[in-house]
Amino acid sequence: MKRDRRSAAGAALAALAALPGCINLTFSREHIDEPVPVAVLESLVEGNDDLGTCLQRLGAPYDVFEYRDQGMALLWVWRDKDGFGLELSSPIENTSNVSFTLDLSDASLPGCVLWFSPDLQLERWRAGSVGDLLPGRLRRPSVPEADR
Repeated sequence: MKRDRRSAAGAALAALAALPGCINLTFSREHIDEPVPVAVLESLVEGNDDLGTCLQRLGAPYDVFEYRDQGMALLWVWRDKDGFGLELSSPIENTSNVSFTLDLSDASLPGCVLWFSPDLQLERWRAGSVGDLLPGRLRRPSVPEADR
């Protein structure tokens, strides 16, 4: 089975090498903030802690969203990874190059969200992957209608 995979991978690389263009082996390193300790999250008391105490314990959030019209949700994320990749670029004509990048990794970022009521009291918190924590129900802050 391993031999079949190696043969298939070798054939794919040979086919890519035959294409006009450029193949690059890349190395990337990505570091986003520090993980929020679970003990700190578990020490938060819903209905008792407010925005100030939560920010004091967790630090600045990565992002802020509207929640239930006047409330807010704060997002913390973190990542520390490195790895190798492969880039392929190919000319379409003599004067044009096209590249395409699809990055779905943000949905798998580990993080936590804290939801606050309009009076800035902690309603709840949850930790997990960003894709699970923010399934499209939250929106970015908007300008108040009076200021439009």
